[in-house]
This record gives sequence, structure tokens and C-alpha cells, in this order.
Amino acid sequence: ANRPKLPFYVPINDWIRDTLNKELRQSLGDTDSGLNRYFNSNELERLLNEHISGKINHQKKLFSLWAFDNWFKVFIS
Repeated sequence: ANRPKLPFYVPINDWIRDTLNKELRQSLGDTDSGLNRYFNSNELERLLNEHISGKINHQKKLFSLWAFDNWFKVFIS
């Protein structure tokens, strides 16, 4: 086809509302997680709740925090 290339869509918002939401909330409940060691869990909970409710899009922050938490589990814990 003779048309411009389309960007690849990564459904991060969908992931945060489903799978990553569960993983982030589990990490917030884990006192040994990297999130709880280096970040304010109340602030993280607020970011997650605002994003899930659709009030503010915190997609980039939440995905970065999820990636950090997984890195922490693999290389530090």
C-alpha cells in the first residue's frame, strides 16, 4: 500500500487500568518493594487513583514506577 507508516500503539493506559494496576497496588502493600523504600506510598496511591478515575493522566509516571519496581525486584531484592 502507498501510505505513510503508522506509529505502533502501546496500550499502557489499558495495562495500568488492569494488570499493572494490580501489580502496583501489590507493590504498595509490600514493605520490601522498591516503591515503598524510595517513594511516598500515599503519593503513589493518589497518582494511581487519579489515573484510574480519569481525573489526570499519570501514564508516564506510573509506567516508569512500575518499570523501576520490576528492575528493583530483579537486581536489588
